[in-house]
Amino acid sequence: MNSAEVWIIGGGRFGRRSAETLARRRPQTGLLVVDNDPAALAEVNHLRVKTVQDDGIHFLARNLESDGGPEWIIPCVPV
Repeated sequence: MNSAEVWIIGGGRFGRRSAETLARRRPQTGLLVVDNDPAALAEVNHLRVKTVQDDGIHFLARNLESDGGPEWIIPCVPV
């Protein structure tokens, strides 16, 4: 589905910090941030990340496959 190597599920405070840290320390890594809130996604626009406006759990259910997927998934959603 997506060529991003790391999916960050949740773009709030912790998701944004994760994206900023990874973008700084591993700029070659493809990052994808998923969040329902367009304002949260706007907070990471200054980074080189792909964004998807969607519910994190629903996104994972639709896009995570047993034969492939990202290298890492960083869960940053309140459950």
